[in-house]
Amino acid sequence: MGQSMDTSQQLIRIGALQKINCLLQELGIDPEPELARLGMSRIMFADSDLLVSIVDVASLLEHCVKLTGRTDFHLCLAARQDMSYLGTFGLLLKTATNLGVVLDQLICFLHVHSQTTSIHLDRVGDQLVVNAAIDKANISTYQQELLVDLTLAQCYRGLIALTDNQVRIKTVMLRRKPPGNKLAYSRFFKAPVQFNAEADGLVLPKALLEMEITHADPGLHEAARQQLQRSGLSNSGNILRQEVCSIIKTLLPAKQCNIERVAQCYSCDKRTLQRRLRQVANVSYQDLLDEVRFELAEHYLGNTELAILRVANATGYFDPSNFARVFRKHYGMTPGQWRKQYRRG
Repeated sequence: MGQSMDTSQQLIRIGALQKINCLLQELGIDPEPELARLGMSRIMFADSDLLVSIVDVASLLEHCVKLTGRTDFHLCLAARQDMSYLGTFGLLLKTATNLGVVLDQLICFLHVHSQTTSIHLDRVGDQLVVNAAIDKANISTYQQELLVDLTLAQCYRGLIALTDNQVRIKTVMLRRKPPGNKLAYSRFFKAPVQFNAEADGLVLPKALLEMEITHADPGLHEAARQQLQRSGLSNSGNILRQEVCSIIKTLLPAKQCNIERVAQCYSCDKRTLQRRLRQVANVSYQDLLDEVRFELAEHYLGNTELAILRVANATGYFDPSNFARVFRKHYGMTPGQWRKQYRRG
């Protein structure tokens, strides 16, 4: 089965807090002693790719809210940020052809480079929902809310920047309870905000997927893609294995999971991905695909009441009979028999 990760050690790029020093100074606060309280320093923010604990980032955000008395501190932070902290990946987004490509590449980037943040798209009729989620790790519910809000705010700011302020959001959905300064949210997003929602996300017209990027440049886009390809595949076998498994888990339910699609997340072809998996992790893509499928199957059969057909679909099988055949070969029993023997609770 897949290797578990110590959630207290989950990391996030410090670039997510770009301009926090400037904002604190604007509000009349010396940032250095406040950063020092959490073992940080101003110089750390010079390298946006520096990885820091999500616990430290969440604690810093909460501390800044309390320190300034601004419940919208994280929104103020996003309003001052630009895409420069994304480096080469930011250039990749800026030179893409349309927003559909941008969102697709953003999702792939987070799957590969973030242990904590994920974004996925839901298409409902003529609407597109950009959903955001933060792994709870070892942080409080309030800290998780701050990080989700910041993620959605940064997505919105990115969409605005890429289209010269042409994007208009229909609704913002937040699962959190309304904060004391809820009007700050509608002012920031320039859209109605629904609190106590079922999910966290931005609701957009689906037609926006075709909206062209203001500074689209195929040549620069390809150069940025190649640069990311050269540096994208981890040299750590454990990290690469965890990254690929994470991508597979996301793509399986949508039936979009194949090696070509996973390789796109690294801006490389399938042969490069297969070779790297063999060299670094001593494993094949099919090995990881099977591993994830069996892990998910055990979870759904042991912890939920999902029908076998739904379990097959959730693990990426189009034909339930194929799922049953592969499962029996691996476990020596049918999915139904396994559920009866190992059902939890």
